Amino acid sequence: MQHTSKLSEIFWLIIVTIVIVLFSYPDIHPDYGPGLDPSYVWGLNWLFVNDYDSLIHLIYPFGPLAFLKIPSYEGANFILFLIFFTLLKVSFVVLGLTVAGVVGKSNDTTSGTNYANQWLIPSGLLFLASYFTNIDLLIIINCIFLSLIHLHHQKWWAFTTAVIIAILSLFIKVSIGVNALSVIAVTLVISWFTHKDLKILSIQSSIFTVTLLLFSFIILHNTNNIINWYTGIFHLIFGYGSLNTYYHNHAIYLLFFFLTLLGGPLICKSISARFFCLMSIIPLLAFWKHGIIREDCWHYFGMVYFVIVYWLILSLLEEQRKAYTLLLGAISLLSLMLNAAEMDGYDMRTSKEFCGVKNMTEPFFHYHNYISKTEENTNWRLQESQLPDTMLQMIGSSSIDIYPFEFSYAAQNQLNWKPRTALGTALSTWLEAKSAQNFSEKEEAARFVLWHFQKDHYGKRSASMDQRYFLNDEPEVVKNIINHYEPVATSEHLMLLAHSSSPALKDAEYGEVFHSRWNEWIEIPQVENTIVRVKVSSSKNIIGKIRSIIYKDIFYLIEYQTAEGENYTYHYDPALATEGLWCAPFIQWPCDSVREAPAVRFRLSTDNQKYVKPEISLQFEHLELTDRPNLFSDKK
Repeated sequence: MQHTSKLSEIFWLIIVTIVIVLFSYPDIHPDYGPGLDPSYVWGLNWLFVNDYDSLIHLIYPFGPLAFLKIPSYEGANFILFLIFFTLLKVSFVVLGLTVAGVVGKSNDTTSGTNYANQWLIPSGLLFLASYFTNIDLLIIINCIFLSLIHLHHQKWWAFTTAVIIAILSLFIKVSIGVNALSVIAVTLVISWFTHKDLKILSIQSSIFTVTLLLFSFIILHNTNNIINWYTGIFHLIFGYGSLNTYYHNHAIYLLFFFLTLLGGPLICKSISARFFCLMSIIPLLAFWKHGIIREDCWHYFGMVYFVIVYWLILSLLEEQRKAYTLLLGAISLLSLMLNAAEMDGYDMRTSKEFCGVKNMTEPFFHYHNYISKTEENTNWRLQESQLPDTMLQMIGSSSIDIYPFEFSYAAQNQLNWKPRTALGTALSTWLEAKSAQNFSEKEEAARFVLWHFQKDHYGKRSASMDQRYFLNDEPEVVKNIINHYEPVATSEHLMLLAHSSSPALKDAEYGEVFHSRWNEWIEIPQVENTIVRVKVSSSKNIIGKIRSIIYKDIFYLIEYQTAEGENYTYHYDPALATEGLWCAPFIQWPCDSVREAPAVRFRLSTDNQKYVKPEISLQFEHLELTDRPNLFSDKK
């Protein structure tokens, strides 16, 4: 009888798992094209297949195994992704039913009530949760499930598997790894307070340390790479707040949201549910910060989906008060949705495809046809990244980097791409220095740099990401490109620069440090044949520091006024402003020979001065140009 019950349990487990995985499989697109996100998808996948040594030297939010989250069809990347993602989906269901107590109980099918409680309700909750899980959530929740099994039953295979998944995820994307590793850390704390056993703690610590070192050496190859990579992670984590974007939030809705989060562990009586709340604290805060800092529709709804999954899993683990938990979760979700109702793209992000059967069957059972269509779509999208023949002839097979981010030019034109260390915009002066070294006088520097220019909100071609002025984005990187590269060809929005043996800049000269206040106009020194920058040092007050920790930073703005009386305002990053904000010559059409009106003064401001100290420290920097051709040669 017991054997029959066990077979019945296995049968239902297989059926439930297949149904949930099949019907909740997401629509995955391994194509790519122009733009910031699509082009780095290609870049990371291409490097994994063709230049792994360069890949492990990059310091970027995505790690060497990024293709396991953002695959393209380069090599076998997409096949490996499908296998990895499907295993995570299956594990999510099986482990979820295990920690919910469904698997392992006697299955009395003669009782309809018992059947519903044992299989139907947990399976329904898991299906809804699986429907909203991306790979980030699958990794984090699987680590939590495995940790719960370890805590309740002392299963060492579960803890070891959780550690392996968490450490691997660190090399997929830093944010996923940090959240997954926080689950392991909380597990160790709970285990210690539960057992007070040094032997258990030493075994857990040994498993973690050995696994971390093993995978670090396998993936990064040597000690220097490991030290450099983990140092980079530190700067990435604490520099992310500089990628701040604007969106109006409603304090009352956010207050309700946080009250519901506090109420979750208070109403739950199950030990597993309370442990789940503890393990979810850091991931919840991380998703909150990630969504609220960037706060576009994509990032914000990443936070929304995590909140949905959080409450569904909490309800799954809570045996006595499921209805109350679900009600509290509904209030939590409603608060976030009401806060986002005015967001661009809100309607698009709130609609999701219900059935994912086709999403799974097409790549699995019609792989070649699926990839053929994907490749056709990619080729169509990449057409706008075709370079002029004159540029292609100059470049030939020489090494080249693309600045600041449009790597689709390398994909479309099959260039010998040599990426800089900080693949995207640097988030700290340490990261910026790493990238600046790639554009130095050293022999290993790329032979060419392709600099592309985007339109700003004034219609000029002087914008970088998040409406920053393109020469302020990475001051030292820009300085090195100007100093060690000279323009050899231009088009409407592209400039090809070749490495030069002679510098374009003389040694920097600095003025005296002086002080100013926010919103005060400061005259720009007018010096012929000289680049003028200003080093800016400002700081937040205690209220501003607390606000930036729990919410988001304020916006920092620089406003230029030209000799013709026109004003132009751009965002800037205060962390990188210490390296120097650009003052003169004021370039708005880099590829146009027409000389723009010079900027004669500037002023600095924020969107709310009550969060910053009133005084700003400034120092002008003068970089005299040599006779060698430079970025501004056509402006003379």
